[in-house]
Amino acid sequence: MVMVIVILGILAAYALPKYIDLTGSAKISTAKGSIGVIRAAIAMNIAENAGRGGVVATFPETIAPEFFSNKKIPVEPFHNSSAVELGSGPPTESIGGWLYDPGSGKVWINDSGLDPKGIEISTY
Repeated sequence: MVMVIVILGILAAYALPKYIDLTGSAKISTAKGSIGVIRAAIAMNIAENAGRGGVVATFPETIAPEFFSNKKIPVEPFHNSSAVELGSGPPTESIGGWLYDPGSGKVWINDSGLDPKGIEISTY
């Protein structure tokens, strides 16, 4: 019986680190998926405006809930925020939510830190 417990302990020690990392990987995947959705919504907004006769398509002034089918801006998973801040470049601090540059149409996660794998979050 003791031998079985020892073997189970060794197996748990081997497997546990792999399962602990799943939360970080899930947040990274969610963040990348959400930022892709936002970028696609911005592109759709530009395309819709370009289809209106004589209107020059420009980037939207902000990211609005109306851009999304559920009328909600996706939540950024590292800070659990869907707030949108306007700016003109990658984030310089870790506020959370989204950072949007209406001049270029670029959007970032508003976080200058590193993700659980050590990659700069703002590079997504």
